[in-house]
Amino acid sequence: MTKSQLEQQIIKTIKNYWRIKSSFAIYKKHLPRTILTQEINYENIPSLAFIGKINVHETIQETLNQIDNYSNDRLARDFFLAIISHIEEFFSNYLKQMGKQSDGTLGALQNRVQKICTIPTLLIEKFDEIRERRNSLIHHGGFVTNRYSETANKIFATSNGFIEDPTTI
Repeated sequence: MTKSQLEQQIIKTIKNYWRIKSSFAIYKKHLPRTILTQEINYENIPSLAFIGKINVHETIQETLNQIDNYSNDRLARDFFLAIISHIEEFFSNYLKQMGKQSDGTLGALQNRVQKICTIPTLLIEKFDEIRERRNSLIHHGGFVTNRYSETANKIFATSNGFIEDPTTI
């Protein structure tokens, strides 16, 4: 995967996020109210590993409510994680091309790439924030950790025009 392919994957993922959000808003607004009580039958969904057969009957209104809940509670998080998976794939492919070990944690992959490739400090710090945000989401139930706070504050200090980076004073 090249840098250009990574950018295209991220753009495609972000566009799909907004397509889903806007499509759902359109459906909610423009669906005739008369069909909201019609039932959807999910009998033809194939079995999923440990879940087994999904056999659900619900009204269109119930489906829309569930999609709305998912959209509000998880959609942005799931797409954020999808974008990170593109970055992780990029790191792995780059390391493989360089003949280096291409597996391990996201942080380990990042550190290996940084050792063989010159990356601007600000970009490293921004990716550190993204990685720590991911770790907070996955490993700490979305709660902010001290590591995330420290990393995020470092980025905030360098990205806000009204605050000077103390390391450059």
